[in-house]
Amino acid sequence: EKLLRRLAASRSEWSDEDLTAALAGAIADVAAGDGGIRPNVAIALVVGGRLVAAAAPGAHIGVCTHSAGGGDDPQSVVVCSPGVDEQTATICRSLGEDDAETLTVSLAVGAGFSNFTASAPHLLRGRPRAAGVTHLRWMRQEGASGPLGVACARLALQSGVASELGASASSGSSGGPPAAKRQKTEEVTKIRVRQILLRHAAGAKPAMDPVRNKKVTRALEEAEEQMLGLLVELAASDSGFPSICKGRSECQSSLKGGQLSGDMGWLDRSTADKKGENKALKLQLPGNVLKGAFELGVGELGDILTSEHGVHLVQRTA
Repeated sequence: EKLLRRLAASRSEWSDEDLTAALAGAIADVAAGDGGIRPNVAIALVVGGRLVAAAAPGAHIGVCTHSAGGGDDPQSVVVCSPGVDEQTATICRSLGEDDAETLTVSLAVGAGFSNFTASAPHLLRGRPRAAGVTHLRWMRQEGASGPLGVACARLALQSGVASELGASASSGSSGGPPAAKRQKTEEVTKIRVRQILLRHAAGAKPAMDPVRNKKVTRALEEAEEQMLGLLVELAASDSGFPSICKGRSECQSSLKGGQLSGDMGWLDRSTADKKGENKALKLQLPGNVLKGAFELGVGELGDILTSEHGVHLVQRTA
């Protein structure tokens, strides 16, 4: 709300300075309402092809620039955090001129330094949760203490959007003809997936592993870290899913034989609707996990996803 008020106060086009000042001012407003105590926070905002971010003391911002075909290693890394005498550090970065450039952005809160390149490979593959778990693990290994928090995102302009933004900026609302519409792609209505499930004890009901018939005591964070290890192992192997699923998954689908271990069968979008909610829960593939599965290509591994049942890792097979 404080940020929106500051942005609304400007009656003209927002410059880079306007946006960074608004973010820094919003953090100062929060501090003023809390006896002058600065919040331990980092904020990022995407406006009109620009990334704007601000960090208070104790927070860090990392922006990695990647080029198409450049692999996991970034072309450049910019780290932003307040100095000893600074109240707020800010950064403003263009998203690039076309879709050949991608930014991976991480916001980290907590004592200690952050390695922003460690999470970039997961972000480049559309796995922000896995990137966040990777970043938190690195911070803990480096001795970071106290409350820790990480938020990650991958940012890139789609084909044609950059030129459209440029035309809008140069000619205003009365510019030339509108940009060509993107071609429609055929909507996928059914997919087949397999999953690995690690249960956790964070739910209201006691957690049980029905495959091994034993109580589950691991915390949510522990389940996510273990799943990250399985994701890294699977990403390095083209054919290891059934065997890893058979040995580690706590979903009854892992009991299926051979290559069908973890198979959830053919699913359609209706299982994510309210009418199909019970069916989705019975399948141990809740709506948020099913939604993520529909965003995958055939053969692609998804991100680490969490539900009341546990931590899920899904691969689309058809």
